[in-house]
Amino acid sequence: MVRPDQRVVIPSSQRRVIDGSGKFLIPGLWDMHVHLESEAALAEFARWGVTGVRDMGNELPDLLALRPRAAVRLVFGGPQLAGPPYTPTPSRRIVSSAAEAEAAVRELAAQRVDFIKVWEGLSRDAFFAIARAARERHLAFVGHVPDSVTPIEASDAGEKSIEHLEFVPAPCLPMFEGRETDCDALLDATLRRLAQNGTWLDPTIGSFRNFVGPERFVPLFAAFKRIAPMIRRSGVRILAGTDVGSMHIAPGKSLHDEMQLLVDAGWTPLEALRAATLNPRLFLGLPPGDDYVLLDANPLDDIANTRRIAAVILRGAVIGTPASRRLARRRLAAGTAAVQPARTPAFR
Repeated sequence: MVRPDQRVVIPSSQRRVIDGSGKFLIPGLWDMHVHLESEAALAEFARWGVTGVRDMGNELPDLLALRPRAAVRLVFGGPQLAGPPYTPTPSRRIVSSAAEAEAAVRELAAQRVDFIKVWEGLSRDAFFAIARAARERHLAFVGHVPDSVTPIEASDAGEKSIEHLEFVPAPCLPMFEGRETDCDALLDATLRRLAQNGTWLDPTIGSFRNFVGPERFVPLFAAFKRIAPMIRRSGVRILAGTDVGSMHIAPGKSLHDEMQLLVDAGWTPLEALRAATLNPRLFLGLPPGDDYVLLDANPLDDIANTRRIAAVILRGAVIGTPASRRLARRRLAAGTAAVQPARTPAFR
């Protein structure tokens, strides 16, 4: 927690001073859509100022073993729940009925996952059974919108975050291929219902560059840019995620790319920054933390300045970047980091 230095007493033997003069302090960043591939990826996240990640589908034993030693904060749902004709994998569980769906949620809840992730292929009965079972266990459920339900039905059932572009109603999807659609009224009604229900969006817009290729990404992003004002007007809150672990997306760096794309689509730098800092903590119900990123330039002037990292502070310790090590050597060593006053962008 940042406080005036007059109110904080830290023994000199436990103090590390970082000169924040002329620099800018932001909360640690969160990537809200990843599929972890290795423990090394977590260290790479930290190097880029990403101090928390939400794993959206992976092998549960590996995640449970990794969490105590993870380099960053880690929340996860274990395997994603899907329906036939998809096949099971270590990171995907297939449920073919309401009974199987309820059993899957019950078993995952017993292993203390943070949420339930839904994917493709689910029948209506299975989808709504997952929603009921998660609600009974006070677990959020998040993820895709299978073809068996509409985005409004998913939101009405309590889906807390909808990933990628799955919030877009099926009749409107051709716009992402550069085709004309008359969908403004339908999109507006859908977004207003999502806002009313408190459903969040995690567009992972940068991931589509990898999934569809550079040429097809041009009309896709143009359509996203067209509907961005509707999203902002509706009051739907957004999260910044990248789908790291899919299609060779780089840990850490890709989150800065995602914030830039949000600004390019029409969000302000402050709104894009909130999508990766304040909003994830609100979404997850986390209190203010002790994770920070010290920047050499103001991200509210240019969101690209989030890449100009002077130091990363995780759980009170300076970590990671060459710049942070140079700063640390100037002053006392060892212990909790005390950051000298830096200008802090307003987050509320």
